[in-house]
Amino acid sequence: MKKFESLSEILTFAIAQEEVAYDFYTELSGRAQTETMKKVLLGFAEQEKLHKERLQRVLGVTEPVTLDSRHHAEIAKYVSAVPDADNMTYENAIKTAVNKEHAAMMLYQILAKLTPQKELREVLELLAVEELHHKKLLEKEYHDILIKKN
Repeated sequence: MKKFESLSEILTFAIAQEEVAYDFYTELSGRAQTETMKKVLLGFAEQEKLHKERLQRVLGVTEPVTLDSRHHAEIAKYVSAVPDADNMTYENAIKTAVNKEHAAMMLYQILAKLTPQKELREVLELLAVEELHHKKLLEKEYHDILIKKN
C-alpha cells in the first residue's frame, strides 16, 4: 500500500474510492433481488457521489498534517480496493459492500481524529455516520438473503 504523506493525499484517495463505490452500487443495483433494494442501492450510489463532492470541497482548505508510522498502520487497515461486483454473486457483493462501508466509516473516523480543522473534522464525522447507516442497511439485506437460503 502507498504511504500517504499528507491529509490531502488521503482525501484525494478517498475521493477516488467514492467514485469506485458509486460505480459498484450502480452496477449492483441492476442485480438487486427486490425493487426496494434496487432503490436503496441507487440511493447509496447517489450518496457516494455527494460524499465525493463534499470531499472535493474540503480538499482545497486542508492544512498540512504530518502522518507518522502509527497513522499509516491505522489507515492501512481500512484502505482497500472495492472488488468488481460483476465477478461475484449478489450475496457476496452485499457482504463485500458491508465490509467496504465499515472500512470507509473507520477511515473517516481516523481522519476526523487527525485533522485539527473543525470544518473538515465535522465533514469527516458526518461521512462516517452516513457510511455506518449504509452498513446497517446492507447488513439487513445480507441477513434477509441468509434467511431466504435456509
